[in-house]
Amino acid sequence: MTLIAFTLGSTYTFADSTVNWWHLQNRIYEDGRIRNRLGMGIVDSGTSQPVQSDVVSSIELYENVTTGNPTGDAITLGGHFFVTYDAVYGNYDGVTDEYSYDPLVTESYTGVNYNTPQLAAGVTYRMVVKFNDGSADFEATRTFNGLQALPEISSKNFYGYEDASGNVMWGWKAPYDTALYTGGATDTSVSAWVAMYNAGNWVGDISIKFPTQVSNMFIPQSVLSLFNADSASVGLNIRTNDNNNRWYSNEVGVDKLKKEIKKVAVVPLGN
Repeated sequence: MTLIAFTLGSTYTFADSTVNWWHLQNRIYEDGRIRNRLGMGIVDSGTSQPVQSDVVSSIELYENVTTGNPTGDAITLGGHFFVTYDAVYGNYDGVTDEYSYDPLVTESYTGVNYNTPQLAAGVTYRMVVKFNDGSADFEATRTFNGLQALPEISSKNFYGYEDASGNVMWGWKAPYDTALYTGGATDTSVSAWVAMYNAGNWVGDISIKFPTQVSNMFIPQSVLSLFNADSASVGLNIRTNDNNNRWYSNEVGVDKLKKEIKKVAVVPLGN
């Protein structure tokens, strides 16, 4: 519900909170963890900006939704979590081998992890999000395409360094199976990032989504300096492009990377 209050000639509009995207994923981690993740982005519908406080009172998830069972069968979830963070999204040009970076933005993310039941191919799931700020409930359904085995891109093969100017260059060993990136049901991509920390606390990420066959990332000092951070680590995930399956590497501190990498071209921030 949108409310308008009048106070001494001033008008204030309080917009609804709503979910503008959500995913339901099977996640496997290099450290051995396996979990299902229900995650979403919530925005203020008046500004389309991510909310900066937790506005969710509860998240419900149902499986086996059909015409004959429109409500579905309830899945038991634990409590949800909410985080805000700074983010810089990069872009990679596969023709010129150039990188560019967008301005820093503040994001938020709401999610819940659960282990059972396992996500299943062809099953339709229904999500209901209830808000604590008076906004209308959000409800949506999604059919899971199925579990997909993904190759590991181990953090043991990460390499790179920070140069004398403060630029970070790092790379990894890309999988050789060309079926992973030639199209079809197994089509994949890689999301690589530099995670920024201050006194050991995560403050945000610099990230780029790459074609699976690409195997390096360059981050100029001008982008790194946008964060209030005193250390950085690198990591990545390989994912199916329907975003149903992800495999996550461990992170490695930039100061602990093996020092070998090829040169890349760079486009300045904002170009």
